[in-house]
Amino acid sequence: MKVAKHGNRKITSHAGSQDVLDVLGIHSNFTPEDMSRMLEKEGMAFIFAPIVHPKMKKIGEARRQIGKPTIFNLVGPLANPVPLETQFTGINRPDFLMEYASVLRMLGRDRAIVVSGAGGMDEASLAGQNSFVLMDKGDLIPFTLTAEDVGLSYAHLSEIRGGLPRRMQR
Repeated sequence: MKVAKHGNRKITSHAGSQDVLDVLGIHSNFTPEDMSRMLEKEGMAFIFAPIVHPKMKKIGEARRQIGKPTIFNLVGPLANPVPLETQFTGINRPDFLMEYASVLRMLGRDRAIVVSGAGGMDEASLAGQNSFVLMDKGDLIPFTLTAEDVGLSYAHLSEIRGGLPRRMQR
């Protein structure tokens, strides 16, 4: 399976995907052509949003000033320029899961999973019940899972919350 991770630097959280790659020393300043070749050759590519959506720069600056999630937290994952058949996306709006999965269906995905994690996270969490919608060939199938359901232990959000990225100590 090929993975095309569409991401950015931190805007409304402590760290974005690009910030993590920077701390790990992983170069990702590629042209769209480089990204495409990497996806074909290696089966994986990081699609840095400002490179493929340069006109969104002013919106990113406004989002930083607002300092909390906006509609663009929902729109960003939908803007991945790679034609996707499948997609896994997290959103912080459990009340919007069905609609979001419907949008993925309208965008032509054959299969997708949308998750809204316990405690308002835009990813699955160990801190309670996570809500999902599986979109499979047009069908929308809601379900929930907890850490215990998959053999993991419950952990309070304060125990698992990430922080600011920093260089790893050697």
